[in-house]
Amino acid sequence: MCTVSYIPRPDGYLLTTNRDEDPKRETLLPQARILSNGTQLMAPLDARAGGTWIAADHTGRTACLLNGGLENHKRKPPYRKSRGIVVLEAFEASDFDSFLKDADPSGVEPFTLILVEPGRIQRWVWDGRHSHHFQPDAATGHLWSSATLYTREQHAQKEAYFREALDREGNSREALLRIHGRESPTPFVLDRPEVCSTSITQMSLGAGCMDITHYKFEADETVRITMPVVLRAVGGGPA
Repeated sequence: MCTVSYIPRPDGYLLTTNRDEDPKRETLLPQARILSNGTQLMAPLDARAGGTWIAADHTGRTACLLNGGLENHKRKPPYRKSRGIVVLEAFEASDFDSFLKDADPSGVEPFTLILVEPGRIQRWVWDGRHSHHFQPDAATGHLWSSATLYTREQHAQKEAYFREALDREGNSREALLRIHGRESPTPFVLDRPEVCSTSITQMSLGAGCMDITHYKFEADETVRITMPVVLRAVGGGPA
């Protein structure tokens, strides 16, 4: 939930994220979850709050959360709900545009939500007072970092490493997992006593399916799941 990369592919995309969290906070492996509107998601789950930091559905959409808005903030609990619940709510609407139009983030700790569908990216930032909407170019690669853990300078260093690593290793699924630190530490891997990179989750859309790879650092364990998808037309921008 704290370092996220996006790579476009001819028939889809790669979205890969490192979850930086208290290592004692329990999470559950990716599993199916059916929402009240019948939408079936595949997502790892936070055992404490019941939400998630990344989820994908059977239409090829992915939503991914980063803590913090445009800059670091001072926490002011209690909050109305966990930010991880917002990820699930994104799929309860008929489409991402409807979700963004009607969503009410008041009382929620600042966050950044990356909403991806084939050929389109939307980035919604809630800074605690105002919403900000961006539509990055879906035809090029991107990197985002959590504002609560990384300064602008640290993000710039990761960005430079990201571009150099792509040139050196390519942009395959396995290359992105290596860049995010699955095989050995990279600038994407956080290692602090109170918070560290606990897992890598990758959503790979292509050829009529979503391949989900989830790697847990402590267990050195990789789980792979394939979910069939039926793509639908991409809508317009948020109102």
